[in-house]
Formats: sequence, C-alpha cells, structure tokens
Amino acid sequence: MVAGTTAAAGVVSQGDWTLGLSASALSGLSSAYAGVYFEKYVKGKMSSTLWIRNLQLGIYGLPLSIAYMYVKDHANLRRGGIMQVCTHIVHCTTA
Repeated sequence: MVAGTTAAAGVVSQGDWTLGLSASALSGLSSAYAGVYFEKYVKGKMSSTLWIRNLQLGIYGLPLSIAYMYVKDHANLRRGGIMQVCTHIVHCTTA
C-alpha cells in the first residue's frame, strides 16, 4: 500500500491515508511507552555508574547488530569479510 502507485489500468491509487496515519500514531505511542518504561526500569534498579549502564546496553545491542548485519549483507560478508571497507584512513579516524 504505497501512496501514489500506478495500477494496471493506468489509474493512480492514493492509498489508505487512515491506515498510514494510524500506523504512524501507533508507532509513535509505542516508542514513547518503550522509552518511559526503559527509563523507569533503569532508574528503579540499584543505581549504577554510567559505564555499567553503557555496558548493559552494549551487551543487548551487540548480538542484535551482528545478527542484523549477517541477515542484511550475508553474501558480501562471506566474500570480503567484516573489515572489507576499513582502510587505514578509517582506522586513523576511529582511533
């Protein structure tokens, strides 16, 4: 359901704007709820340092990012490896 797509008979379909508006509103509300819930969860636990909280987030984020990387670009990773675009300029910039 993409707005503005051309049908087979040459008639332009405008899509369902109520469905798009509803999906956008639901996405915004669920994102806001997740942010508030996460902040309550983090602040409700024993207080820890910023370093520990960053480590906790990294522990959850790293496996998800690696999985997404393999799902999205598996063929190129098999061919060129994970460091295929890292040149000496990249290493100097990030070091």
